[in-house]
Amino acid sequence: MKGSMKKLVVFVVITVIAPFIMADIASPWQHSIRGKYAYTGETTCLFSPSGFNANLQPNAGWGVIQTYSREGVFRFEHNGTGSADIFSRGVALPFQILPNGPSFPPNAVTQDITFDFTYTLKKDGTITIIVDPGTFISTQLKGPDAGRIFIIEGVLTDVVDVITPQLMDGAITPNGKTITLNSGAPDVYKITRIDAPGTNYSICHSSAVLIRQHE
Repeated sequence: MKGSMKKLVVFVVITVIAPFIMADIASPWQHSIRGKYAYTGETTCLFSPSGFNANLQPNAGWGVIQTYSREGVFRFEHNGTGSADIFSRGVALPFQILPNGPSFPPNAVTQDITFDFTYTLKKDGTITIIVDPGTFISTQLKGPDAGRIFIIEGVLTDVVDVITPQLMDGAITPNGKTITLNSGAPDVYKITRIDAPGTNYSICHSSAVLIRQHE
């Protein structure tokens, strides 16, 4: 009788503890994730053809502000890689180059953006996405630069030939269904036109929400 009671107690304890163990194992940041996530976000960029100084100010003393609303899809694989396809709509404020320089009217743009990335998940629920160098491509659809294609890479503030990772970091919910991401200063981006000479630089700040889709 006593032996049966002991076995029953052990069985009950195991039954109670097991769901908590399985829940911990199933936490998305304990391993990789896989699937398609719908993406929506906002981005604002400061453009400076002359680059930026150590104080993150345009070297020539002037810059251009452009804001974007973006939507698309992020795809995550179990091996820690992924890809993104994004449609972007933007508007630019009017600007003038120095007090007596030429002025430019406001404008609007649309773009297709694609890139590949690697990601890491941590036990505290944080996620970091690193864009694969050379894969961030922006194709201009409408606006002053329509038809042009640009490659965007991270660089150092005052050594613009040194490529650095483009980072996005944030958090993932315990059920793995929602991811929030942010990026921005002090990261500096080098924007190179693929089909013709031309280089620009920008500092952008972005926020985004990713929601898992059923497949």
